[in-house]
Amino acid sequence: MVVAYYQVMLVLSILCTFLYIWNWRRNASTNYLMAFILTPIACVGYLLSAHATTVGEAVMGTKIVYIGGCFLPLVTLLGELALCGFEIKNWVRTLIFAVSFCVYGMVLSIGNNDLFYRDMYFTIEDGIGVLHRSYGPFHTVFYCFLIAYPIVNLAILIYSLKKKPEVSFKNITLLFLVIAVGVISFFITRIFDLKAEIMPLAYVVIQVLFLMVCERTSLYSISSSMSDSMLEHGTVGLISFDRKKNLLVSNQMAKQILPQLKKSRVDTPLNTKDKDFATIDNWIEQHMADPEADQFYFERDEKFYECRIFDLTSGKRVLGYYVIMTDVTIVRQNMDYMKKAADAAIAADKAKSQFLTQMSHEIRTPINAVLGMNEMILRESKDEDILDYSRNIQSAGKNLLSIINSILDFSRIEDGKMEILPARYDLASMINNLTHSISERAREKNLEFEVEVDETLPSALIGDDVRVTQVIMNLLTNAVKYTEEGTVTLSIKEAERAEGNVVLSVMVRDTGIGIKEEDMDRLFRSFERLDAERNRNVEGTGLGMAIVTRLLDLMDSKLEVKSVYGLGSDFSFLLKQEIADEEPLGDYAGRLARSRALLKDDQAHVYAPKARILVVDDNEMNRKVAVNLMKRNGFTPDLTASGAETIERMRKEQYDIVFLDHMMPEMDGVETLKRLKKEKLIPEGTVLIALTANAVSGARERYLAAGFDGYLSKPIEVDALEETLSMYLPEDLLETEEPKEAEEEPKEAPDDFATRLTDIGLDTEMALSFCVDDWDFYREVLQEYVAAKDEKLGEMDHFLAEENWYEFKVSVHALKSTSRMIGAATLAERAQELENFARDQEAASVKEFYPSFRKNFISLTDQIGSVLPS
Repeated sequence: MVVAYYQVMLVLSILCTFLYIWNWRRNASTNYLMAFILTPIACVGYLLSAHATTVGEAVMGTKIVYIGGCFLPLVTLLGELALCGFEIKNWVRTLIFAVSFCVYGMVLSIGNNDLFYRDMYFTIEDGIGVLHRSYGPFHTVFYCFLIAYPIVNLAILIYSLKKKPEVSFKNITLLFLVIAVGVISFFITRIFDLKAEIMPLAYVVIQVLFLMVCERTSLYSISSSMSDSMLEHGTVGLISFDRKKNLLVSNQMAKQILPQLKKSRVDTPLNTKDKDFATIDNWIEQHMADPEADQFYFERDEKFYECRIFDLTSGKRVLGYYVIMTDVTIVRQNMDYMKKAADAAIAADKAKSQFLTQMSHEIRTPINAVLGMNEMILRESKDEDILDYSRNIQSAGKNLLSIINSILDFSRIEDGKMEILPARYDLASMINNLTHSISERAREKNLEFEVEVDETLPSALIGDDVRVTQVIMNLLTNAVKYTEEGTVTLSIKEAERAEGNVVLSVMVRDTGIGIKEEDMDRLFRSFERLDAERNRNVEGTGLGMAIVTRLLDLMDSKLEVKSVYGLGSDFSFLLKQEIADEEPLGDYAGRLARSRALLKDDQAHVYAPKARILVVDDNEMNRKVAVNLMKRNGFTPDLTASGAETIERMRKEQYDIVFLDHMMPEMDGVETLKRLKKEKLIPEGTVLIALTANAVSGARERYLAAGFDGYLSKPIEVDALEETLSMYLPEDLLETEEPKEAEEEPKEAPDDFATRLTDIGLDTEMALSFCVDDWDFYREVLQEYVAAKDEKLGEMDHFLAEENWYEFKVSVHALKSTSRMIGAATLAERAQELENFARDQEAASVKEFYPSFRKNFISLTDQIGSVLPS
């Protein structure tokens, strides 16, 4: 057993030596290398002594054993001095070696004299050679040598622990253990009579402790070398840690950035009670969890620092981490400056867009009023000169309205508010609308307008037909605008079809002026006109092509342009659309011949006596207006006043079209639609149209997204109602009612009645447009408006007192619509402001604005009441 013990110790010592040389050979110091080589030599000596059969063999083994006893304390001391940063002069090192060699010289005298061992004799006990001896004076000197080394080592370690925080605490602890193991093992051997020496085990334990010290020293060495290199850069600080986040090294710049580091001991965790240290500790935790998390920032003393965390490695092993801190104050200041500049530019651009949008809305309102009054002139005047002037006003007004709409579209695209909302549409209808819209313009310029349509195209598709129409219409308008003679051609063909989708190939060709090669890059820029000198008489904003390209980009398409200056241009794009109906398009003109006949005369209107229509509106006046407007269409609609009532009605009845008001108390139109869908109360073929008094830009998209099939603005305009009925009623219900030869002219109001209404600020022309030009009906609406005053005031007062902003908003919203219907435009605008305050829950603004609004409403109703016949 004793021999086996010595053999195991020898193998373990050789293994430790191999591990040291293999893993730390690049960073190994000569001192540690000597220690690892001497230990297996000493173990060999113990093994030889155990195998000895003569006293001479036993003495030889003993001399080899003492190599460890004499030189291991020496290399331990030298390693400790280096580790703790003590520099020793060469003569001191030489003296220490000389003393060790002298002591070992005493050992070598064993067997030649009795100065080290006085008496020796050899026995074999249980197969193990045992050298019995008594000690001489040289042995006493050797004991003094062994005692001196631990004392000196302990003194160095204690001094380093107190005075040198940059020295690794763990290394000091490990070296304390090395000394303790050596001393304790030595005394155990001398006190107890053991068959096997305990020193080989002590040597192996010391080797293991040295391996741990060497690992720490290797890590410390790598960190130190990195720190030394980083000291060359004035703004770079470095801190390194082991895998357990114990501090290893911090350079001078790091200590300037974080003065607390000067008091922090190496090989101990940072004091996380300090805010900055806690931040760094948290960064390391994040990096350990996610190695990609390696960049952080912190601010100290009005300076900004970028911190990068990297793995501290030796070969493929991760030994720890190091943090590089770089002063980026100037960079940060520049970034802040650039950000402020960018924010200012964005704000300016946003202000521009808001200004364009606001002004476009503001300008469009009076233009609509001008066009509306001009329409009355066209209808009522018999003077041909006046009619000619009026047609010119109509043409110029429509052009101006088109420009304003282009600016609005461009502003919405710039703000990212333009959305593509796919819906089912009839391809023939879209082509027909395009043809109808552009053919008159082409005819006015004596141009041929040709349409080439692939009759194998699917009859119904799914896409945003409004945006597709807008793109093609812009291209056609430009083609007509810049073509003086010849032909404009619209071509729509099938490029490919697969997996329920079809790719449309759309091309607009013209024989116009063409585009110069050098102008191609400017073609799609906003607010730019090409060949300005030649085209100075052509109207436009220069936005059309910019809108086309951006809309196509939103639909994952791209505009291609081919042009020869002076000969004409080809504009084309490919557009992928989902197929809704595989039936071939065929002769698209024939498919809509009947629909066109329905509207062939301005005085003809949709007539569908068998249609089933439901109108949902919480306002009684709006319901009454809807009934009167639909009389001439041959039917009387069913009426409901709430979402709940609508749901109950649709459980029992089936309708062709449901006109559903958006803003209603308790359950609004959107929520009602959701309930109807959830309960599956919308049969196939039933169309739901949103009614809203907020007909602003983007309303159509929002209502389509909510699930409606379309929307009508309130007050309902006759033309818009006719268009909706024509579009959504089934063809088998549509008839055409021709105007009667002896149709009675609309009754005119007495001059004094109309004048008195105008005097109190009512726009009677606008109001009559919502009342089918019927003065009697207008009078009924006014009476209803006045009669509802007290109820409306009670509602608003009650909801304001309870600060029920939603119901208050609904109530004001309804008053806005009815005020507009009677021609009270100013009060309607003030109602819109009040509605906006309630929508945004600006309580203070509502309470400040409402009293004057209430007073104006009361004054208006009192004045109307005084004008109405009793």
